[in-house]
Amino acid sequence: MRFLGPCQRWKQLAIRIGIVAILLAISHVSLALLVDSWPLYPGAEDDGETNFTVFGDSQGQIAFLWPISGRFDNVIERVNETDAELSFHVGDMYFGDDWWAMSVEAQANRLNDAIDDLDIPLYPVMGNHDARGSGWEVTRERIFRDDRTYYSLNKGDCHFVVLDAFMPGFENSISEEQITWLEDDLANVGKPHIFVFVHAPLYPVGGYFGEALDTDPELRDRLVSLFVQHGVDAVFCGHEHFYASFEYNRIMQITTGGAGGELRSPADLEELIDEFGYSAAQIDRYVTAETHHYVYVSTNKEGIEISVYDLDGDLIDRFDIVLR
Repeated sequence: MRFLGPCQRWKQLAIRIGIVAILLAISHVSLALLVDSWPLYPGAEDDGETNFTVFGDSQGQIAFLWPISGRFDNVIERVNETDAELSFHVGDMYFGDDWWAMSVEAQANRLNDAIDDLDIPLYPVMGNHDARGSGWEVTRERIFRDDRTYYSLNKGDCHFVVLDAFMPGFENSISEEQITWLEDDLANVGKPHIFVFVHAPLYPVGGYFGEALDTDPELRDRLVSLFVQHGVDAVFCGHEHFYASFEYNRIMQITTGGAGGELRSPADLEELIDEFGYSAAQIDRYVTAETHHYVYVSTNKEGIEISVYDLDGDLIDRFDIVLR
């Protein structure tokens, strides 16, 4: 047996203490990063001004090779150039479950790899591509992390609400359990600004008439009444692959389906009224753009400024929402 002298024993003890200290430091840093990135809990005390970005529909078209569009990397690059503190993806993050697609698990891993390049926390919304087939469960486990596909959080002067319109058995719909939760959540908001995020539009303005939350007009109108009652400032959605700001029936709906998916065409104003039955008297704003883009939102005590940029960094729309 080899005996260690006093100096050697002290040196070995110091090395062990150092290793333990390093491991504890690594654990502390890892935990801090996790807490900082997911989620910002409703009890946050910060009441300062808030900047955030919103985008959606980043799914690719060649599902067995590129289930996420390469343009999504451009979106992330552009968002990283802003001073936004958090981001929301309004759904259809990848192609989803299909016989010719890579597994949803592999698609979720690719999305997480892409998100690693984002400098700020990202909060997801369930889309129909993410949920179809076996996708809802996999996406819930791999992307939402907390097993909650509808949730709310506070940041600065804002309260954010994320809804799931594609829970099993509730496609293009909101379950009664979720509505009960929503009513309670909105009744207890202590922030001046409220934003809602849901993949399916309340009022579709492109190719999904009758295939969004308007599938059940009674439910849709119930949601709208709830949002108006509690002073929701804007509802962000995706599903339709273009940009549109549509203020209708006292609700500002912002469609931001331009994070990489194949673009589609919005209806023009005459079509909305003549073909799809929207009331001209209820339309206060309708601006569209058929381009890939992201939305940047800045809040303060006077109101909200919304700016929309294409992936070249050019401004395509800007408007204000006055505090109600």
